[in-house]
Amino acid sequence: MVFHQFCRMPVVNVARITQATNIVPSSVSKVLNALIEIGLVREVTGQKRNRLFCYDRYLKVLSEGTEPLK
Repeated sequence: MVFHQFCRMPVVNVARITQATNIVPSSVSKVLNALIEIGLVREVTGQKRNRLFCYDRYLKVLSEGTEPLK
């Protein structure tokens, strides 16, 4: 359920996932840490609180073909 939130919103925080899934924040954080370890998501703020997590592969697919013309 946590990973599916990244398909809806490729950049998200723990609070948003908690709200969408009704899973407690500590469990969401554990799942996010596991997703980071296997390389599916990345933490982008570098902070200890109010962190944002990004599903890079999804964003890469979305941005394909959007490079500026030369």
